[in-house]
Amino acid sequence: MIGMPDKSNDSLARILTASNFEKRILDNTNLSLAEIVQIVFDSAQELSHGIYSNLSSLSSQAEPLRVAANNLVLFFKSLVIANNLVPSVLKEMVSNDYRTCRHAVNVCLYSIYLATVLEKTGRLKIDQQGYTDLCVGALLHDIGKVKLSKRILEKKGHLTSQEFDSIKKHPAFGARILANTGKYSECVIDIVKQHHEDWEGSGYPEKLQYQQISFYSRIVCIADSFDALTSNKTYRKYFSSFDALVTMKKKVLGKYYSPYLDVFIKSLGESTARF
Repeated sequence: MIGMPDKSNDSLARILTASNFEKRILDNTNLSLAEIVQIVFDSAQELSHGIYSNLSSLSSQAEPLRVAANNLVLFFKSLVIANNLVPSVLKEMVSNDYRTCRHAVNVCLYSIYLATVLEKTGRLKIDQQGYTDLCVGALLHDIGKVKLSKRILEKKGHLTSQEFDSIKKHPAFGARILANTGKYSECVIDIVKQHHEDWEGSGYPEKLQYQQISFYSRIVCIADSFDALTSNKTYRKYFSSFDALVTMKKKVLGKYYSPYLDVFIKSLGESTARF
């Protein structure tokens, strides 16, 4: 039985949709590097506290959860700074498509969060280099979208089949971009290339399945979907975190690695709603 976050206290979804990240970029078209760094870190802070505020509402241990939220952000900052990611990558993503950049930060936070829970519960062995690769891969997972038309990325309404075929090329584009730099590990490149591969083989770009998909790609796939579902789209309103997890668990069968998805769901809190 997997406990779900409290549907009546969905602070996480409110934080995601009310984020200042998008507004600050729209209001400032010529952002300096220092401003981009601050926006990225503020966005991470906002999301981290959103994750843990859902938990603190269900627990008498609110202060340890606030500490955990701060620790998650500090860990994220250390990984970003150590790998020089803001000037080398995120600046280009902000200028190209601020929604993609905000999504990258969110997916990175969720991925690190899930990995720490998996490690603490003995379901995943991960060292500092593993966390670095996961952070870098999660931040860069959509970097291939810089090769796509802004018209498609910003289209209001559903994509045509031809437009969706174009979108499905971005994992391969991204992997190629990173491989050509010679700076990124195979693990990072795998995350970028595999984050849309489904556990049972119906994903893209290569229709990989089961053990062909790396452990870190399985994590980022869950984080990517959850953030996408809980964010506003041009063609639909955001899902609450409760409804997003119900969708991922019961309506998109075969897409995710169930042991990791179940941990992600359980870690977001217990409620009276049960599967």
